[in-house]
Amino acid sequence: MIEMKKLMENMHLKSNTSPQSNENIRQEEMFINNLFSSLSGIFPSMDVGPRLQIIKNEWTKAFIEQNISTMEQLERGLRKCRQSTNRFMPSVGEFISWCKPSAEELGLPSLLSAFEEAVKNARYEKDKHYQSWSHRAVYHAYIKSRCSAGFQKKLRRDGKEGPK
Repeated sequence: MIEMKKLMENMHLKSNTSPQSNENIRQEEMFINNLFSSLSGIFPSMDVGPRLQIIKNEWTKAFIEQNISTMEQLERGLRKCRQSTNRFMPSVGEFISWCKPSAEELGLPSLLSAFEEAVKNARYEKDKHYQSWSHRAVYHAYIKSRCSAGFQKKLRRDGKEGPK
C-alpha cells in the first residue's frame, strides 16, 4: 500500500499524468473523501457547502506541512473527534494536534508531573540516579535544564550575557 504522505503530495503534482500518478491521485482523493465523510458523521453541525474542495485542499497541505502521514495518526485524531463534546468540526490545526500522541500516550508523565518530580528530586540530587526517576526522559530533561541553568549562572557571574 502506498504511504499516505506520497498520496497527498501527488495531489499537488497533477501535471504528471502517468497511469501510476492518476491511480495515486484517485487513492488520495478517496482517502480525503472518507476522512471528511467520517468528520461529517461525527460533527452534526458540519456544513461546508461549496467550500468543501478548498477545505480538503488546505487540510491536505497542512497534513504534508505537519508530517501527518500515517493512518495511525489520523485514527488517533478521529478518536479524539469522537470524544469531543463540540458539535462543530475542529480547525485543521486542532485536528492535527489531536493526531499527535500526548506524553502520557507515549508512556511519559504529564508535564506537570515531570516538573514536580524534578523539583522533588533536586533536593536529593546526590542520592538520585536515573533508575529512581519515573522515566529516563524526565531524568535527562532535569539534567539538561540543570546544566543549562548552571551555565547561565556562570556566564552572569563572569560578566557575560547568557541565554535567558
